[in-house]
Amino acid sequence: MQPITTRSVQRAFREAADAVGLDSTISVHTLRHSFATHLLEQGVELRVIQDLLGHRQITSTTRYARVALNTIRQIQSPLELLNIEERVDLDIVWNTATVHLVTLHGVVNHLLADLDQPALPL
Repeated sequence: MQPITTRSVQRAFREAADAVGLDSTISVHTLRHSFATHLLEQGVELRVIQDLLGHRQITSTTRYARVALNTIRQIQSPLELLNIEERVDLDIVWNTATVHLVTLHGVVNHLLADLDQPALPL
């Protein structure tokens, strides 16, 4: 049995993507990038993601942290969509979400500092 080559995977992916009408910019790497971003958004540690992706340098993995932080910043609270007479204090809800975001940012920067890497801007 022969191992599957990188090119074989790319070719099979391209054929499948074309068959369902996906944009030509979508690639196997897009899936890899999405996988890593979703893991980070679910709270998987950056070091675990680094190992799963086979990155030698943590800096290769930290770009997913930037994407995840930007995604989190753009999330609109579902409470803002509610149309009820007595609304929850959205400022408290939003401030709580911001605290969680800043905490995640701090954890990532702490990990980066341990690895003598530059911090991510907030």
